Amino acid sequence: PIPFARAEAPAFAKHLGLYAYRAETVAQLAALPPSPLERMESLEQLRWLESGYEVWVARAASDSIGVDTPEDLAKVEEFLAKKEAVS
Repeated sequence: PIPFARAEAPAFAKHLGLYAYRAETVAQLAALPPSPLERMESLEQLRWLESGYEVWVARAASDSIGVDTPEDLAKVEEFLAKKEAVS
């Protein structure tokens, strides 16, 4: 991580990404060429920021469960089914 605090344990935050767009904005973003920072870090949000678009950021009230694969989805569905059974 940058900066790296050697003298103390750094505090990290978990990234929760939720994106919502207007159709016209999606077309504009898709037409932008990749930026140097985007290529370096593999984060498309950097392309938008470097092109002058704004990204709204807030702290989440609680943690979340990531769903990136069918296996992740199955785990979340199982978790929610157990939670519903207890409620």
